[in-house]
Amino acid sequence: MTSQNKITTLILSLIMVIDIVAHLNYIIYSPIFFILFLGEISILAFLMFILQNRETQYKELFNNISSGVAVYTTNNNGKDFFFKDLNRAAEQIEQIKKAEIVGKSLVKVFPGVKEFGLFDVLQRVWKTGKAEFYPMNYYVDDRRKGWRDNYIYKLSTGEIVAVYNDITERKQAEIAIIQAKQEAELANKAKSEFLANMSHEIRTPMNAIVGFSELLSTNITDKKQKLYLSSIQIASKTLLVLINDILDLAKIEAKQLEIKLEAINPRIIFFELEQLFTLQIVKKELKFRIDIDETLPSTLILDETRLRQILVNLVSNAIKFTEQGGVNIKIRPCYKDNNTIDLIIVVKDTGIGIPLEQQNNIFEAFQQLDGQSTRKYGGTGLGLAICKRLINMMNGHISIQSKVGVGSVFEITLRDVKVSDVVKPVKMDNEIKILTEKNENDTYICFQIEKHPKLINSLEQFFPCCENYGGALDLEEIEKFGEILKVLAKKYHIASLYVYGEKLCELVQNFDIVQIRVFLKLFFDKVIKKAHKNAKYSEIPNHQEN
Repeated sequence: MTSQNKITTLILSLIMVIDIVAHLNYIIYSPIFFILFLGEISILAFLMFILQNRETQYKELFNNISSGVAVYTTNNNGKDFFFKDLNRAAEQIEQIKKAEIVGKSLVKVFPGVKEFGLFDVLQRVWKTGKAEFYPMNYYVDDRRKGWRDNYIYKLSTGEIVAVYNDITERKQAEIAIIQAKQEAELANKAKSEFLANMSHEIRTPMNAIVGFSELLSTNITDKKQKLYLSSIQIASKTLLVLINDILDLAKIEAKQLEIKLEAINPRIIFFELEQLFTLQIVKKELKFRIDIDETLPSTLILDETRLRQILVNLVSNAIKFTEQGGVNIKIRPCYKDNNTIDLIIVVKDTGIGIPLEQQNNIFEAFQQLDGQSTRKYGGTGLGLAICKRLINMMNGHISIQSKVGVGSVFEITLRDVKVSDVVKPVKMDNEIKILTEKNENDTYICFQIEKHPKLINSLEQFFPCCENYGGALDLEEIEKFGEILKVLAKKYHIASLYVYGEKLCELVQNFDIVQIRVFLKLFFDKVIKKAHKNAKYSEIPNHQEN
């Protein structure tokens, strides 16, 4: 029971006692009573003393209680009510003296009482005798205004009692909080929209700066100039990462980012992860393993772009914070029925780990580990915040288990993912070829290519020459090779080869020099070279040294 209810109950008990006292006084002072108990005058005097003493005590309580109390009488079958009594709290609340209103009509003293709704409650309680609580409402007339709540009670004498509180200050505080919250939400939305628009405008020229600085670095030999250019490259890449993160976070907060569901082959995404991080893994001499449960459906209904973004962020962090050991990714479905699964993805590393007291904070924006070296590890503290929000938008959940010095395990559960019977089509000019490979990886594409010796010769012939994949790149030649891959894919009916060609052309159009180098190296080493070896060809030229 709340303190307010306790006070109301106490007041009602007080009123009932006063009511009883009034009836006892009537009985005691009646002539019949004196005739019957004339011989017991001493006992009568003692009882009178007790009753008068109790009445005084309850009157004091009535006048000093914090809630306002008003007592009404009525006539004409409850058509109007008249003030009989008013306690001190009611006088303070209404800024009026009891002597000024006793005997006067409620409607004349408080002309807004009918619009307020209390008059109807008084009439109901008078007719039924059942107490009612009239919740918080706003009263106003030409003299006073404010928020009130009332508890109405009928005495056995027929008088009506209203116990009420002035909650104007509390209500005004609530209104102020709501207004402040709305203003903060509008300000936050405006900020997010501004960041989204500005980030987009800044990102476009930044891509050009990054791309052309990469091209320029291949033509400059002066050490001092190379140092200056290196600073430009590092700063521009760092800024581009920050802008991309801010753009995504701003879109999410402004509710401008939508999850676009489509039929995808999840194995392709996990295959691309290995390609993407191969150079970092080799450089740090880490083990990298992807375990895909064989029961994973070949096609799921998901947002491919956002799923890839989440995985890239988690795997990137795992590699970044791991100096020895490795990174392991496990993917398994939990079937709910034939058409629905929960997709569970676990990213495990043997990195530096996260202290228990900081694990709840790492998913907040701009949060990084205490003591983390920004110079060594970089980052803005936005990646995991974006991941969590994207996962939530995809009806998922992310959790972490980590121990300092041992490593971390991030587990993603995407709930109620639909299984599609339709595999994702790949467009080949005017034809549509269906990507039906169940195990889309380098081994599979090599298996397809090695069946066609002439195809291997064509790939070797047109493969762009670049010195150790670190020298100057002829983007026009590389884009041409991408188009050739698509033509060859159509000719030999190898849909996955077409995907490679599209990806390479996309990298060239985006001036993504780093990923172009990675792509060419992996395609030559893991596709052309392996297919050549499996086909038992003679030793092929090493394009890395051409």
